[in-house]
Amino acid sequence: MIGAGRRFPVIRSVSGRNLARGLALLGVLVAAAPVRAQLRDDVLIVVNDNSVDSLQVGQYYADRRGIDPANICHVSVPDNFFLEWDEFRSLRDQIIAFLQENTFPPGVTPVTCTDGDPPWYCQASMDQVRQNTRIRYIVMTRGVPTRTLVTGSLLPYASSTSVDNYLKYWLVRYFPQDTILNFPERRRAFADGRGMRTVDTAADGELIVGRIDGLTLESAQALVDRAIDAEQKGIYGKLYGSKYGSTGGVARWYDYQSFRYVYGDVNTSWRYQLGLVGEDRSECIDFLDQPASSASGKAPAHCRARLTSGNDPPPGRASSREPDPFDGLFYLGSLDGQATTGSFADFQNWRRDETCTVTLCRNAADPAACRAASTDVFREIATDCMGVADGFWGYNFQSFPVSYFTVWPTAWYENGGTSFTGLGGGSTHLLGFPDVRDDLGRTDSHSLWYRKADEIADPRCYLPGDDFSGPPTESCRDRRRPRINQRVTFTPRTVDTANPQVYRFGIWYRTESISPTCSLRARLWVREVDGGSTAIDYGYKTIATLPATVDWTYGEVSYQLDPALHTRADLQYDGLRILLDTSCAFSGALGLDDASLKEDGDPAELFVNTSFDAGHEQVSGGDHAANFLSRLNGVGFFGSLSHHESGGHSFDQHPQETLLYFLRGLPYGDAAWWAENHNSGIVYGDPLYSPVAVHLAYLNDADRVLDPLAPLRGDTVNGHDPALVDTTYTVDYCPGTDFYQCDRDASWMTTGVSGTGGQRDQLLGLWDTTGLSFGDYTLRLAVTSTRLADGRTQSFYDYYPVTVGFAVPEVTGLIVEGKSPTRIAWDTLGSVLYDVAGGNLSDLLATGGFSAATCLIDDTFQTEYFDLRPAPPPGDAYWYLVRGNTGSWGNAEGPIDDPRNALDLGGPCS
Repeated sequence: MIGAGRRFPVIRSVSGRNLARGLALLGVLVAAAPVRAQLRDDVLIVVNDNSVDSLQVGQYYADRRGIDPANICHVSVPDNFFLEWDEFRSLRDQIIAFLQENTFPPGVTPVTCTDGDPPWYCQASMDQVRQNTRIRYIVMTRGVPTRTLVTGSLLPYASSTSVDNYLKYWLVRYFPQDTILNFPERRRAFADGRGMRTVDTAADGELIVGRIDGLTLESAQALVDRAIDAEQKGIYGKLYGSKYGSTGGVARWYDYQSFRYVYGDVNTSWRYQLGLVGEDRSECIDFLDQPASSASGKAPAHCRARLTSGNDPPPGRASSREPDPFDGLFYLGSLDGQATTGSFADFQNWRRDETCTVTLCRNAADPAACRAASTDVFREIATDCMGVADGFWGYNFQSFPVSYFTVWPTAWYENGGTSFTGLGGGSTHLLGFPDVRDDLGRTDSHSLWYRKADEIADPRCYLPGDDFSGPPTESCRDRRRPRINQRVTFTPRTVDTANPQVYRFGIWYRTESISPTCSLRARLWVREVDGGSTAIDYGYKTIATLPATVDWTYGEVSYQLDPALHTRADLQYDGLRILLDTSCAFSGALGLDDASLKEDGDPAELFVNTSFDAGHEQVSGGDHAANFLSRLNGVGFFGSLSHHESGGHSFDQHPQETLLYFLRGLPYGDAAWWAENHNSGIVYGDPLYSPVAVHLAYLNDADRVLDPLAPLRGDTVNGHDPALVDTTYTVDYCPGTDFYQCDRDASWMTTGVSGTGGQRDQLLGLWDTTGLSFGDYTLRLAVTSTRLADGRTQSFYDYYPVTVGFAVPEVTGLIVEGKSPTRIAWDTLGSVLYDVAGGNLSDLLATGGFSAATCLIDDTFQTEYFDLRPAPPPGDAYWYLVRGNTGSWGNAEGPIDDPRNALDLGGPCS
């Protein structure tokens, strides 16, 4: 039942002198009802009322996607990237309340929980939501937190985990404690692919969650625009994939219902990636047999699919198989690091084409014009050169490649560990994200800030268990803990034992309404020569206790080297690393500027980008999504954002299947989350994104061609707007069941089926198989689209192994008994039709064949026949032949010259 004080939509009445206007408006609304009915109502958009940006992103998405505005769910949670568990519970409950009150069929009374986690979350309420809500997709927006720390969890790795991954199930299933989120309903429903469908909330017990995010409001909105634009024009580019399998990750096509491979086996299933883009050239495959470090082990530039072995350096690095990743449309990364590509120099090798050379606007002939044209959120990248193909989405398997949706200033990075060379991890709860301002600085217009610029003036939140009957009352300002590093290397120096070197780190800081009181601290590591990632820890020193509000103030600490801490006999060292952080998480704002690291007695500045005015030429741990979406023009990116439960393996069991089903027409969100069985994944991008559908429809459950003129149907879409894209298709075939062998043997032949595409469930044409003998064949659908604006073409492929004809086994158990009538009976062959033919034995002996046979009964489902003919003449006899005749033209069992073939091919029973 609905309890007292439950929150309801507010309906304002019309009164007084505005009555006539109200009635007129009512007439407009009634007239407009058919248009409103066309709005999509299975998508829920979640916006945070404490974030200015979240509200705008949610409305923008609803407008662009045609989502019913009544499906915008307003929540009140901290405008933070992180939530405590109680805050997550409140977020969950606010969404549950909205689902109950706004998405059920009429007449369904929402459950009020008295057990579980009342009043919203219990077994009964979750069963009700799962069975009754019309919502299938949830779109999270910039300003809604991404991570939560699960209090009391007994699962491995105690780090904060994905809000989206948990809401995917915790809004339609009840869990009394933290549970591994591994549920097989949807993946089993797909079987060998013929069960492919979009998510069914009631049947699957899950929701599809995607996130519209960006480094700014504008970049989040642009993410929506790019997806819709790619859907209209189609997608064009290269696949950067992987064989996977070295440490984790699987490239396969698997049937979770029968527990077998749909294609290939554990060693060969990865090849399906090649088929999806029609890559059949030997030089684009055989290079994988050579070492990645050798010239012969590099992926040729002209290949449509450029793969790794699963344990190679990431694309863009000189030692990788693809040192020049250009025109990237899909990226299935394997062990490709937590920081994008590993260095900003390598990151610049992701380019739109292989010929361009200027990747940064500061190097352009006209830097100002370059910045004006750039789609990079910072307008620093020359995006006419550096970038990915329109419509790009990617994935990387490597611990937490999408842990922090942020980008760091040049030379500064995140790392809370002891490694001298590491570029950060993904386990820091409440980590502050850097924000370089260009409107405020101590001596210029630049400085680095830790703040939440889109937070409203007085953010208020609900508490767990609230009934949401009134506005939220709990103050809930964003809290964060800054942590930033810079490391410097130099030619080896020697510790002076008589007068050890002193290094002095100084920085200017400014605060605005900081609470609680925290200390600003520094920590120094000194790396010895040949130390690699190991360095000597000189510990923390306090720079200052931060006042709540203060104008620019200078603070510094100094470190004197201690020969006793060094292990090398020659006392040589070649690097320093400074970590700057605070002793606690705080709300308010902290600005930093004019950082400096110098050796006493030496005026040379060791740091670079001391005033934070040198841009964002830096990669750091967990920044894949931020870089590929807000800087390189991508549409989607997914992966692990922590180790919680998953060990960093989120999505690693099905990246190839994600690509396969996406190309067959499954929306991006459905495809990315398909078969996912971990707790710490996140999908950035529009879950509804679906520009392509290339798929041959299944003929029947047995995959048999049962008609000599077989009607072929399928989907032939790459781009939805015929004014922007031309699409054609062809269907070919080859003998055998493996497209890869057909490619190698160059054995494809035309079916004669081709035409103009651009449609779903299209009749492609009739395949004439009358000249084919019984056997296994593979059909290949090729859909080729041409983008009219520039003539760019792209082909995608689908494959379908079929059997031509129906080789019915020999009829067994044949008995003949009695006379007048004579009963002929046989064992059933299943759902097939039978013919019974016969003749006189004397004719058979005279001719040596069956040409004199007559048809006694044609196309019967029965497994017996009663011969009512009179007895044959004395000395003669009747013979009988029974056959299962469904689709068995030209396909009798036995040798090709078996005389019974005459009955199959042209016998008396047609």
